[in-house]
Amino acid sequence: MNQAVQEENISASCSCDGTGKDKIDMISKVDPSILEGLATYDSATVQNAAILVRGYVPAHEDYTGPDLRQFVPDAGTVTVGYAVTSVWSPITEAVQAVADRNLIFDSIAEIGAPVIVVLKDGDPTARRGAIIGDGMAYMMRALGAVGAIVDGNARDISGISEAGLALWATGAVPGHGPFALLSFGEPVEATQLSIARGCPKTQ
Repeated sequence: MNQAVQEENISASCSCDGTGKDKIDMISKVDPSILEGLATYDSATVQNAAILVRGYVPAHEDYTGPDLRQFVPDAGTVTVGYAVTSVWSPITEAVQAVADRNLIFDSIAEIGAPVIVVLKDGDPTARRGAIIGDGMAYMMRALGAVGAIVDGNARDISGISEAGLALWATGAVPGHGPFALLSFGEPVEATQLSIARGCPKTQ
């Protein structure tokens, strides 16, 4: 399915302690059996159940827009994990970038549970360069990521597939320019869905 369903608002934040070192707050987690249970249902079924529990909510709090499509694996496969959010600049030289790009990878590892990485293109020339490829996919997969939602472009699709990382993106291009991490761990709006770090996601 090409929809991300926000099941409950379990959020956390990334903050700076004033020394230039970023601190990642721990997220609240549900019992692993709940994630395993969610993986047995498609996103439409989960959304229907959520309506029964909490009623209707605005679409931007509930599911992604129609421009997000599944690249890896075949459509219909369900992936469940906690969201790790980030914003990237793949074309324009960033004026203010997070100094250490490895912070996003550290964040994935520190959760210690399945992760769906959310990458948003924040470049002034949006959706022109790729913000994920097979190199990042292999690193993310090794650290515990099971999937990626990309509000922007991916590249090296076959390599991402070989890495075993499920991928949803709004497009694909073969390259990028100057590449920088602009922010991570903060709430983002990706493909018309508001996503906070730590929110359990089902794809």
